Amino acid sequence: MKCEIWVKNDKLVYAKTIIDSVIRNIPYYSEYKEEPRMNEHKTIDTTILVKGPRYNNKLSTLQQIIFEFSTNSTLLMKSLHTSRTPVYADARGYVALVMDKEEILAEKFRALLSPKRKHRERDLYDIFFFLKKQTTIRKDLIMKKLNEVHQDSNINDILDSITSIKGAWKNLEPFVQHTLENYETVKEFVLEKFNEANKKFHIL
Repeated sequence: MKCEIWVKNDKLVYAKTIIDSVIRNIPYYSEYKEEPRMNEHKTIDTTILVKGPRYNNKLSTLQQIIFEFSTNSTLLMKSLHTSRTPVYADARGYVALVMDKEEILAEKFRALLSPKRKHRERDLYDIFFFLKKQTTIRKDLIMKKLNEVHQDSNINDILDSITSIKGAWKNLEPFVQHTLENYETVKEFVLEKFNEANKKFHIL
């Protein structure tokens, strides 16, 4: 599960207050995997681990809640209301306010192009996921996301970023509920889609 929240004030203190409140209200043992921190994009992120109903003393059965608090960004597209039905019968359904998938994809490309970002294999996997869902790669959104952090990139940087991830790709295996896709297959698919979009829209 991933939660993204836009914060204007109080930053780390405010973010930790929200996360601690979540931990107190989870009816299972929970703890920080890593302490909240602010990255170069001024996003505060952290992960908490939960020994949920499927936990059986194996690391792979721990549930994760990932929090990302944006402190300086505004949405470029209108948020969407999405109804969610939990898989557990005793959990209530809810309506989530979510980002448009085209804007999420643009942010994932920005993250992929950030050399200082940890776990960029996750960003590559997310990009692969959204492209498999026919999400459009939009030049205007990518450029605005890059400009927010004063980051210059070109098409060669995409290849370099994806290539640099190869050694870390298998780190994703504990976090997927199916056989992890082959790295080369994902790389070729993402580059093919990006090159198609680049020819069409002259991206980057």
